[in-house]
Amino acid sequence: MSLDDTNPTVQILYAEDDPPSGRLVRSIAETEGYSVKVVTTGQEFLRALSEDKPDLLLLDLNLPDGSGLDFLAKARIRSPEAPVIVVTASNSVDDVVKALKGGAIDYLTKPVDIQRMIVSLANATKIMRQQQDLIKLRSEVKESYRLEHMIGSSPATKQVRDLIRQAAPTDATVLIMGESGTGKELVARALHYA
Repeated sequence: MSLDDTNPTVQILYAEDDPPSGRLVRSIAETEGYSVKVVTTGQEFLRALSEDKPDLLLLDLNLPDGSGLDFLAKARIRSPEAPVIVVTASNSVDDVVKALKGGAIDYLTKPVDIQRMIVSLANATKIMRQQQDLIKLRSEVKESYRLEHMIGSSPATKQVRDLIRQAAPTDATVLIMGESGTGKELVARALHYA
């Protein structure tokens, strides 16, 4: 199950302090068409997360400079759109629950099962692409309801636009009244997306 060649290479950032484990996961992922950067500490992980903007994150729970769970929490804040897979030697139910509650989408134990890793990477890639599509669609919807797209140049229409601009940044409840077919729904959407 390799990546579609028509899509850009998915960038993976992997925090792993054990070189053999890092090489194994890198080999598996690169064979499947991913690009992998391996770092050995949590601080390097956070720095690379900010600088490189990876698509997927792999994280060991036992890092030399802190708990992987702490770095997971920081990663979710810094890059909430990047799916996180925890890859660790610990198979403690408590760690699994904490990692999943902390935002990880999967939890793999070492030694890594190659097929399980491939499936997990494919699932994470699918989630990442769906999130990218959702962001794009939300942007398109927001664009389609911009005030500039409201038709009309009458003083009443200009007044409605001005009222929308005034109300949009507030938390105020707005009552939109008008006869059927006058564009109340368009005004509501423009107000919502302004």
